Amino acid sequence: MKRYFIIVILLGVSYCATSQNNTNQPKFSKQVELQNSVDRPSQLTERVFFGGNVGFNFGSVTSVRFNPLVGYKLTRSLSMGLTGMYEYNSYETYLGREHFNNFGGSLFSRFQVIPQAYAHAEFNYMSYQYINSRGVKNREGVPLVLIGGGFVTEIGPNIFSYAQILFDVLQDAKSPYDPWTPFYSVGFGVGF
Repeated sequence: MKRYFIIVILLGVSYCATSQNNTNQPKFSKQVELQNSVDRPSQLTERVFFGGNVGFNFGSVTSVRFNPLVGYKLTRSLSMGLTGMYEYNSYETYLGREHFNNFGGSLFSRFQVIPQAYAHAEFNYMSYQYINSRGVKNREGVPLVLIGGGFVTEIGPNIFSYAQILFDVLQDAKSPYDPWTPFYSVGFGVGF
């Protein structure tokens, strides 16, 4: 954070120095411009990335999940983005085979610690369908705060695969998950 504050101050000084039409600009203004170009992607196409994952399970429990993702690189190391999620589940209950539709979305932030690893923080809100004690389907919203990290590897030009593990630190009482259950995901991204 301190580094970015210093860069902003130096950029302001550089702007003031160049706005005075002085042909002998200080050397540090070129250094700041070079540093700025190294820290930040230069074009919108280099800043936006897409990805997500698809999951499925068939058998006594049928589950299909779609999780698209779109993100924006604030700097070379820091990015933010949005995800959407739809999940279809079908399994046997005490009332017979039931079908459930869950959906939601999240806002996430990633910090690339090294080129192959990143830290991840995410606020997620899910709407889950369930059967109450009277046998009636209800829907309930559940907030999740997911913290963790992942690994990423390039598999082609600007195409990446990733694997991450996240933990819910909010532990909301309405959550359908056991406390400290890890969330694993593997997916692909373009422009990660």
